[in-house]
Amino acid sequence: MGKYQDEINNLLLNTAVNKKQVFDFSFAAHVEEFQKTFAFYRQTLDQSVKWGIQNIYIFFINDTTANAKAGVSNGFGVIA
Repeated sequence: MGKYQDEINNLLLNTAVNKKQVFDFSFAAHVEEFQKTFAFYRQTLDQSVKWGIQNIYIFFINDTTANAKAGVSNGFGVIA
């Protein structure tokens, strides 16, 4: 979970997202699936730099009622 935790630490330092909004999947039943999903999307976002897309964080939102959210916070793209 190290890379996800690094992502979350940077997200919390650089954006208006607060810790209560972030889902900590380390105690979830399907930790490996969360890790694989995060890694896939993080890799995809990292590759998007060649198209000028930069400074994007991705995290699992601590809300099961929403399907997905995206926006900008302090100049950083945020995908939840």
